[in-house]
Amino acid sequence: MNELAPIDRCSRCHGNGIYGGHLPPSKYAGPWRWCTCAAAMFRREAEPNAVEDANRARDTLIQIGEKASKQSNLKQVVQAAIEDD
Repeated sequence: MNELAPIDRCSRCHGNGIYGGHLPPSKYAGPWRWCTCAAAMFRREAEPNAVEDANRARDTLIQIGEKASKQSNLKQVVQAAIEDD
């Protein structure tokens, strides 16, 4: 059986119970996940939806970023067309 890391000494989640959640274009981009440490055990019991809530917020940020990127690209295309006239 694996020993659980002390709550404040987990190198993966640093005592938060969840890890990940990096946004693109990070090479570590990916969803939030439950850790396997003691902090995760306690947090999962206290906040069973923490990972799902964090991933929902992450997905919203990604959608906002994609929309802003498309709008920015559109502005650049319009500006280039204006400058070509």
